[in-house]
Amino acid sequence: MLDVHAPHSRMEGFKDFLLHLLTITIGLLIALGLEGCVEWRQHRKEVREAEDGMRGEISQNLSTVESLRKQIADQQKTLDTDLQVLAEMRAHPNSTNRQLSFGFGLEGFNDIAWKTAQSTGAMGYMPYQSARTYSDIYNTQAEVYAAEKEVVGDVLRAALSRSGTS
Repeated sequence: MLDVHAPHSRMEGFKDFLLHLLTITIGLLIALGLEGCVEWRQHRKEVREAEDGMRGEISQNLSTVESLRKQIADQQKTLDTDLQVLAEMRAHPNSTNRQLSFGFGLEGFNDIAWKTAQSTGAMGYMPYQSARTYSDIYNTQAEVYAAEKEVVGDVLRAALSRSGTS
């Protein structure tokens, strides 16, 4: 809080008034400048923490993507086997002991640091290009997760229609 006090002695003229006004003005400008520097440093710290958190999250999410790629390759093999079983079932409808396997996995991405950076306002203090890059990465992750959920829904619908309970 800034306090401005009256002069300790009586002002003798316009010159004393201007000197007092100049002193107050310089003092206020110094105080405002220092406050601005403190805020700027705090904003820089928030941005640094947000970027560190998002980089860590993105690194973890990259591991998730690698895991998803492996799951997709494994699922492709399972689907190829299921297609062979279906072809055999069509060719020999009365035969038994054939099974289709419906399997799926759903892995989400970490986005707590992203949401925190948005809610604390740290994104507003980042350079535009950095904020845009992070936004693009997290939007892409959300699209991949939405596609994953859609595939899981399709598998469940196929399983239910196969069992006749749709």
